Amino acid sequence: MSHIFLLNRDVCCSFPLPQMLDAHKNYGGKGTILVTKVSTESANQFGELGVDPVTNELLHYTEKLETFVSDLINCGVYIFTPDLFKAIPDSFTQQKDRANLR
Repeated sequence: MSHIFLLNRDVCCSFPLPQMLDAHKNYGGKGTILVTKVSTESANQFGELGVDPVTNELLHYTEKLETFVSDLINCGVYIFTPDLFKAIPDSFTQQKDRANLR
C-alpha cells in the first residue's frame, strides 16, 4: 500500500519520518498526525489536539484558540493512505444527512 506524506509549507525541521511511517503502519489507520507537547502558555499559538488517553485517537482539533485546550500541538506533518480520500465524500454525505434531520 502506498502512503502519502503531507507537510505544511512552513515546516523546516528534522522530523522522525521513518519512525512516523512505522507507527502509522503498525496502527493501521487512514491518517497519522505528528504531534508534540508544548508548554501550557504557548499552546494557543498552535493547532491543539484532544486525543483519547488510551488509544491516542484524535477526538478533536482546534486552531489557535484564546483559551487552553491541550498541550499537544500539530507539527504540520501528516501521513495518509489513499483510503482516506475515498472516505471524504462519505463524511459530507453523513453531514448532509444529519442536517436534514434537524
